[in-house]
Amino acid sequence: KKARAPNVLALVGLANATAAWVASVVLSEAELCARAEAYGHLVDVAAECLALRNFNGVFTILAGLELASVHRLKATKGALAPRHRAALEDLTDLVSYSANRRRYRRELEAATPPCVPYLGVFLTDLTFLEQGNPATVEVAAPCGGPPRQLVNWSKHQ
Repeated sequence: KKARAPNVLALVGLANATAAWVASVVLSEAELCARAEAYGHLVDVAAECLALRNFNGVFTILAGLELASVHRLKATKGALAPRHRAALEDLTDLVSYSANRRRYRRELEAATPPCVPYLGVFLTDLTFLEQGNPATVEVAAPCGGPPRQLVNWSKHQ
């Protein structure tokens, strides 16, 4: 992997480090009010990323907020301002897995360049294309001969 896709691995590593940093920003605050303020600020940053069409930033920030150590902080989420709760709900809907990330795909398609897509969706799609489609297809030979194995060109288009 390192030799074939070093830039992809670097981007994935950066996203993971950023998600860990997001969690640390929230968890570093000892008081509930300060934690809720930090959490709300990160929701604002994610919303601004969406306004700038930086989908990768949105997904990365929400990944950090969904890490188990942050996700379990029910009181912190309960202390969020109503506008932060509404924004968080909207952003969570955007990154949702429902219907194969339908909302994200629609927003990405409608986005005017420049935009920063979320690489994880592309990597998942490529994995399913590779694993979900055979490399060869069996085709009946002319004149009733034995079937032949041919390259599945539709997989490689």
